[in-house]
Amino acid sequence: MFNKKVHDYFKRKTEEWYIVDFLKDCDEEPLKRKIDIYIKSLETIMNTEQESKRRDKAKVLYDNYKKASKKVFTGNKNGGVAKIC
Repeated sequence: MFNKKVHDYFKRKTEEWYIVDFLKDCDEEPLKRKIDIYIKSLETIMNTEQESKRRDKAKVLYDNYKKASKKVFTGNKNGGVAKIC
């Protein structure tokens, strides 16, 4: 059983879940902590809820975050490793 807490932001309708809104609503600091809470909340929803709209939405947002962060950190649209000189 998972004992991780889901942030209160995710009590709202799934149609209202947006990372930018989450970052504005979350009182934690620094930004890295906010993002960690966001990701862990999505993971908890994905791992603890049965087939549902909430679980599906959490998976989409989680996957989108992972794809976007991969592009940002590698500097490559294709997700490959950027050449560093």
